[in-house]
Amino acid sequence: MLFSLVKLGLFLLTYVIRPTGKYQPKTYGAKTGAWAVVTGSSDGIGKGFAEELARDGFNVYLVSRTESKLKELAESLTSQFKVQAKYLALDLSKGSVSDNVKAIQKSVEKLSEEGPISLLINNVGVNTEIPVHFEEMTTDEIEYQVNINITFTTLLTHAFIPILKKKQEQPKCNHQLEFFDCRVSNSSISLSVCRIEVICDIVVKIHLK
Repeated sequence: MLFSLVKLGLFLLTYVIRPTGKYQPKTYGAKTGAWAVVTGSSDGIGKGFAEELARDGFNVYLVSRTESKLKELAESLTSQFKVQAKYLALDLSKGSVSDNVKAIQKSVEKLSEEGPISLLINNVGVNTEIPVHFEEMTTDEIEYQVNINITFTTLLTHAFIPILKKKQEQPKCNHQLEFFDCRVSNSSISLSVCRIEVICDIVVKIHLK
């Protein structure tokens, strides 16, 4: 009985009590010149996040592979939402994970001279072109997915913590999980509601509902 009550209490704390606060753009510096960095931002969910962040009043820094798509999106965000939008074209399939993380870190540190870095949407991810059983994947395919989906995102999150802590004299970053709801929609994707887990203002996990 006691064990069941403890489980119920943990469930309510995690999924009912703590998520009650909604995402408030002003909390993260919207319309104050703050920047949001979005990886994997040229298509799909990443593009949707970039559009919503620009709509909320954030300057947006786009990181993805295809420069033509990034340029088109940056121009669209600037024109439509009257914010600044810049980009870094980076192919994560080339070069080492650590070198790619350092390239983003260096460019973002330079960007921070123009305004505080307030959010990282760590959205980049890869998969096989068509669904296949795990045992049918090659070693190279598995290694490629692990490097980008796990190693890269983890190292980039680690690299961004000191950058985000600079945005305020007394950072609230305490490595605690924070939950809020968001809505994402654009021409290529439509999501009803997703729940986001945030550590130190870094989106580290997206739960689709």
